[in-house]
Amino acid sequence: MKLVTLALVAAGSVALFANGNSSSATADVSVKIVAPILVSNVFGSNLDFGAVTVNDPTQPIAITYNPSVYGSGTPAFTNCDPYANNGANGPSTFAWFHIRKDHNVDWSGVNIAVDPVVALGSGVQVATQNSQLSQCTALPLLPGQTYDDTQHFYVGGTLSAPAGTFGTFHGTMNVTVSYQ
Repeated sequence: MKLVTLALVAAGSVALFANGNSSSATADVSVKIVAPILVSNVFGSNLDFGAVTVNDPTQPIAITYNPSVYGSGTPAFTNCDPYANNGANGPSTFAWFHIRKDHNVDWSGVNIAVDPVVALGSGVQVATQNSQLSQCTALPLLPGQTYDDTQHFYVGGTLSAPAGTFGTFHGTMNVTVSYQ
């Protein structure tokens, strides 16, 4: 009989806590939704070093073609000269990239990564160099954005090739932008 009494007392105390003692608290819930960052080669521009003639085949060559903020630049040739063939005479274009970011993120919060070296094969490579950012109007804006949220930059660099290297070489440069 004592066992039954204890069971009834235990059941009664559970009911007391469920009906009489409770407490509540609140917390704010928030989110910041940021527009996706975009990098684009809108016009399909490529870094083109053109065609060159080697002066001394026993020595390596180099072509330095670094862009200004406006996309201009003067090539410098080491052990080679532009080859004039149907209008192709040395470097002709920089790669031109456009960025669109969220209006509420400062440009200091945007990271830009360009492959520092692009291998073209047979020891031919380009050490890249990009210009500073400049305001751009090539990309469409998202709601809440202004043209202060778009910038562009150019990529050039220094092409180098070992002695005795001849032919046509090609590679692909990767550009990545991200928020910090």
